[in-house]
Amino acid sequence: MNRSSTNSTSTLPQWLFLLYTIIAITTTLPFITAQTNDYYCSLYWVHASAECPMNCPTGRDSECITKFGSEYGCFFFTGCAEKIKNEQSVGGGDVCKADHE
Repeated sequence: MNRSSTNSTSTLPQWLFLLYTIIAITTTLPFITAQTNDYYCSLYWVHASAECPMNCPTGRDSECITKFGSEYGCFFFTGCAEKIKNEQSVGGGDVCKADHE
């Protein structure tokens, strides 16, 4: 009988770890998803943040390079997603204004 109580006690840390992992994943997933909407192509970060030319959801430079050339990159945390969501004026459309419509 002591053996069964020992087994249930030894699995408690495993259950707690599993519970912690599930909570951590479910609370950070919306943040990660939201941030992918904030990746934008440009020549440099300041331009991407001010102009919001074209979204690059994968975060890979290759999306921008394929469309605009080797000098372009994909920049993170531009603030563009929030600007567009709030319908603030963004950019002069010098790269691809159609992506916002």
